[in-house]
Amino acid sequence: ICDTDGHVCIAGCKKHSDCTGFDKECTDDYTADGAACFFCNNDDDENVVGECVPGCVNDENCKEKEICNGQHRCTNVGGPNNLVNITFTTESCSGCSSNAIEGGMKLTLTGRRGNSGLTGCVTGALDHTNQIDYAAKTEAVFEGEDDKDILDSCYLANLQGAVIEAKVEWTGEGSLTLMDGKIQFGMFDDGTCFSTCCISGPIGSEEMTMSCLDGCNSECP
Repeated sequence: ICDTDGHVCIAGCKKHSDCTGFDKECTDDYTADGAACFFCNNDDDENVVGECVPGCVNDENCKEKEICNGQHRCTNVGGPNNLVNITFTTESCSGCSSNAIEGGMKLTLTGRRGNSGLTGCVTGALDHTNQIDYAAKTEAVFEGEDDKDILDSCYLANLQGAVIEAKVEWTGEGSLTLMDGKIQFGMFDDGTCFSTCCISGPIGSEEMTMSCLDGCNSECP
């Protein structure tokens, strides 16, 4: 691509169409040597020079009945290993914003081991900016295509059917306390098998590690 500052050609990409394979159908091979489809990993910011890496740009790169998830992998909707939703209820939010732009929790998740090692993903700030998510006794659910940008790489992420570690930080004002100290991560086709991760006390701006439980629909102690 052309570096507009120095007016020289440099390696990299600024948009998906700079990548060979941006409009090709993906196969199950996402290695650098074997992949058919590639995207630019600059988070759609054309002011940033990214790198062309294996993966789908959008659903058009995927086979019929598949979609492009937040990890840029084509996946079956509702596949048994994929994260379907994130659910939690606020007990209290001390010193937090009183309007719909609250900041929200940001989660770094680790899933079970896959063929290439441990799986994982990172959400954006979990905040619906058109509604209050963190009022006392309010349940918040993040799922589906409407929340794709918020869930970021966790959108339908393949976590091999469970969350085994979660790190959480609060990105808004004040501090958050969760009802029963838990966040549930819906798995399986209908999202009814939940991985549960627990934390005691308020969540602040420093990243904290949650304790995650084995088994479907386990409850925090």
